[in-house]
Amino acid sequence: MLMLRLKVETSKTDDFLYRMLPETVVAQMKQDIQVADEFDNIFILASDICGFTKMAAASQPADVVRVLSKLFSSFDAMSERMGVYKVMTIGDAYIAVTGMIASDKDDDLAAMSLVRKQQNYATRLMQFAVAMLAEIAKVEVPEGCAKLNMRIGIHVGRVVAGVIGTKKLRYDIWGLDVLTAVSMESNGIPGEVCVSQAVLKYLEGSEYKFEKHETVELKGTTKAGVPRTIDSHKLLRGVDPYGAPQDV
Repeated sequence: MLMLRLKVETSKTDDFLYRMLPETVVAQMKQDIQVADEFDNIFILASDICGFTKMAAASQPADVVRVLSKLFSSFDAMSERMGVYKVMTIGDAYIAVTGMIASDKDDDLAAMSLVRKQQNYATRLMQFAVAMLAEIAKVEVPEGCAKLNMRIGIHVGRVVAGVIGTKKLRYDIWGLDVLTAVSMESNGIPGEVCVSQAVLKYLEGSEYKFEKHETVELKGTTKAGVPRTIDSHKLLRGVDPYGAPQDV
């Protein structure tokens, strides 16, 4: 009887871990292997809700939690359907990637060339970004609050990933290219998706068309002491169905 109960509790623990972390990461942790990974050519999406801070200040706590929980739960469901891996949420920011963690959507990629795979990952994350904008347009905010919107930025590059701590576990990502994705978002436009020049080349010939938004200055300098910059490109979507942009 005791052994059966132990198996049940172990199964519950495993289920909980698998909901929080990728299976490969859980397997390493069970073997007491430090989780420290490095990936190249990962597509990184950073997003932030415009108008959320003002809404939170003017609303009851229960209303704030309801709105954010419903929205992020819909993002989570979409990410699973579309083969996108959710890395984390920080406040009202939502971070996700493609090309790092295998999904059911990757089964058809085995026979593809590396370039075709990267194009697939880029397209998949663009589809997710556009779906996020459509989803936030449906959000019902508390009475008297302005409609919410989002800024979304996408970049591709190298990331370092790992599990830090022992109590509140999270498979996190770091690196200059993660910061660049965040810069694409923070220098973006409410209700729009902005991508870096590096992402743009993987979307050539796709249904997505872009125009130059601006040149973004990044933190730090090159080896020659020159400020680091990168061009940002805005997705062209025609008439904006998401309403007027809202201030942060």
